[in-house]
Formats: sequence, structure tokens, C-alpha cells
Amino acid sequence: ESRDWSSDVCSSDLNLMKDDEPDKVADKEIKYVEYLKLLPKILKDNNKFAHMVAGFTFCTVTNVSLAFYTLYAIRTYHAAATEIAVFTSITVLVNIFASMFLGVMADKFGHKYVLQVSALCGLTAGIIVIGITGIFSVYLAFILTTFCVCGYNLSSSMLIIQEAPREELTMYISTNILITQIISSIVLLLSGYIIDKFSFQPIFLLTIIT
Repeated sequence: ESRDWSSDVCSSDLNLMKDDEPDKVADKEIKYVEYLKLLPKILKDNNKFAHMVAGFTFCTVTNVSLAFYTLYAIRTYHAAATEIAVFTSITVLVNIFASMFLGVMADKFGHKYVLQVSALCGLTAGIIVIGITGIFSVYLAFILTTFCVCGYNLSSSMLIIQEAPREELTMYISTNILITQIISSIVLLLSGYIIDKFSFQPIFLLTIIT
């Protein structure tokens, strides 16, 4: 009698999961309000993690410029639809290449090195888009900033995993996401206002500074 191979696979997976060591979790349930109250304590008790979050915040602020390159190309260089489509293609290709390249780099040199290279790419992107004119300079800055985002996404959580106690790992990761995303969202909104009132240059300068 024939057997359903998919059932065999599912059974094997379940058996493997049973053999795995269960994740360590907090001893007591923490409500959302209590969790928010714990944030200052987490940062205070672990100075290394607090410095890490501060560095990650600067990195996410640097990446804010990624949201405005397309608009910059349209307003400054009157980019056509075909030229705007290039940005989407760049995003896909850079993500594919960066995932492989940065993964190998992280295995060989460590995740801290990946973040340093990513930060350098973000800095270079700001210099290029300010110092060089033409649509191709915007493409190059977009490539470097996308590379920077890939590096941050790959290595930031891995560094936290190495630093945080296992039973508090999810809390450490969520704390970093909460802080960095709130600040980057505020900076993003302010950037849109500054661009409308003044120009793109202050935003690109912010990219260089951070």
C-alpha cells in the first residue's frame, strides 16, 4: 500500500522539533505597559547594549535618505518613468548581491565589521549625491545606501544575539527595533518637511554626519 510522502516529511519534522532544546523564556509574563517601563532599566543595566542601540539609531537615520532619492531625481534631474524604474531594479539586484557578499563577509570578519562597512557606504552615498551632479550619481548613492540598509538588517540583530542573555533575547531585539524605528520615523517626517520648505541638501548632509 502506498504511503503519502508529505505525511512522512511532516512526521519527521515534528520528531526533529521535539528533539530540539526548547527556547528559554522569561520566568514571568510581562505586560506591554510593564515592558515599556523596563526599557530604561534594560539600557541602564547593559551599557554595551545601550551604546549598540545608539549606534544603530545613527545607522537608521542615515538610511532615511533612501526614501527621497527618487523624488530628488524627479525634481532635480526631471527623471522619466524609465529612469525611475531603474531604482526598483537596483533595489532587487543590490539586495541579492549584498545578501551573499555581506553573509560571506560576516562569516569571515564578523558582524561588527559588516556594520562598519555599511556605515562607510552610507557616508560615501551622502558625499556622492552632494558632490557629483547627474542622475547616475543618484543611482550610485542609492546603490550604496541600499547596501548600507542590507548590512544593518543582516548584522544588527546578530550582534544583539551575541550580547543579550538568551532568556531576554526577544526583549533586547524588540527594544532596539522600538527605539530605532521611532527615531527614524520622526526624522523621516521632519526630513519631508525640510525638503518641502528648503531643499534636499540638509538631508544629505545629515546622512554624512550620522
